Amino acid sequence: MILHIPHSKIDPFNKIDSKNIKQSLELLTDHFTDDLFNHIGYTKIIFPVSRFLCDVERFKYNDIMENVGKGVIYTKDIFDKPYKPIIPKDFAYELYDENQLLLTNAINKYKGYFKNIVIVDCHSFSEDLIDYNCADICIGTDDFHTNPKLIDLVKKSFLKYGYSVDINKPFSGSIVPNIFYKKDNNVQSIMIELNKKIYLDNNYEKNNNYETIKNIINEVLENILEYQINEV
Repeated sequence: MILHIPHSKIDPFNKIDSKNIKQSLELLTDHFTDDLFNHIGYTKIIFPVSRFLCDVERFKYNDIMENVGKGVIYTKDIFDKPYKPIIPKDFAYELYDENQLLLTNAINKYKGYFKNIVIVDCHSFSEDLIDYNCADICIGTDDFHTNPKLIDLVKKSFLKYGYSVDINKPFSGSIVPNIFYKKDNNVQSIMIELNKKIYLDNNYEKNNNYETIKNIINEVLENILEYQINEV
């Protein structure tokens, strides 16, 4: 099992030079996901910088979000105001390629031991950016890379504790390295998006439910690991 955590970091270069950028970072950073998603039987890949510097969840070339300034390199903030990238384009692409290589190497390492390799794409989201009330949990899937059994397993694991769950709403898809994308369906991927309201307060700090949801996520990951080991 590979835990991919791409958006947990705030801008490390301390270049927050406007209120808009500060708000954008608060709303778009997946706060504490590098702590919430933990399990003894995993490889954990945490992207070390903010998505505002490089968003490794986008396609490197011809990503649809480039048209709105939110491709690999952001050129707009959440208010659609122009944003000047802080780091050089070449450096951003180096970071992107390094993340792809880490994922690819982790998959190749596991291929000798398991038929299926499961990537868990670990996220959270701000309901404030969406114009309707969202479920507590969003599960993102890919038609080629997400087995329906895996979807059902993760959904039931959260429903068991009374959390509401939507599939591919408000977000869809789940990361797969480009080298395997649409080519090898033994490389499976599922995205788990936590609604921030279930674990954060209004100041983006841990709320009283934080440890509870962390324990539940650990159980979900245990179930996914069992699936990876036993599914044939």
